[in-house]
Amino acid sequence: MDDRTREYLKGRFGDYYRRASPALPPDANLREWGHIPWTRGSGTTMLRHQSLYDLGDVDTFFADNAPRHAYFSAARYDDPGASTMSQKGWRSADLVFDLDA
Repeated sequence: MDDRTREYLKGRFGDYYRRASPALPPDANLREWGHIPWTRGSGTTMLRHQSLYDLGDVDTFFADNAPRHAYFSAARYDDPGASTMSQKGWRSADLVFDLDA
């Protein structure tokens, strides 16, 4: 994707996020969060191992950063922002089915 297209899309995503207020999952502060920013080049970089503490106010984070994609874990952790899975301290998880045709 060229720079002009990337900047245009980031601007449109930012416009959307400034008007929207995403619904948070239950126990949002116990979940790991990740997102894919609008990085240059053809590769995709996911930033993960983040907690709500790392992101701050979700509405402000989305409006300011306008990520291409955003994710939260189905699991709940003692320390969702820890850098390794073994340090997170798993508590529980939602039961999730991914059905593909």
